[in-house]
Amino acid sequence: MDIYCQVCGEPWDYYGARHGGDLDKTEYLALIDGTGCPSCNGGASPPEETPFRAELTSALLSILGDDHDGVLAMLEDMEYIGEY
Repeated sequence: MDIYCQVCGEPWDYYGARHGGDLDKTEYLALIDGTGCPSCNGGASPPEETPFRAELTSALLSILGDDHDGVLAMLEDMEYIGEY
């Protein structure tokens, strides 16, 4: 399952980012905290260009907090029904 950068919307495999060595600990924490990922280096995009996936991930993380499994499940549901 993918988790999306809250800045640029880049998809990251959750297991690879968290446990598999795709990201180091600092990069993973930045991804989860919403300050960016290695793809965008935290460079904020203009509001009119913010991908819907990025906004959705940000909203779900703010609602569900540390429940990353819940966030991933909801993102997968949204992808399944084709909302983004």
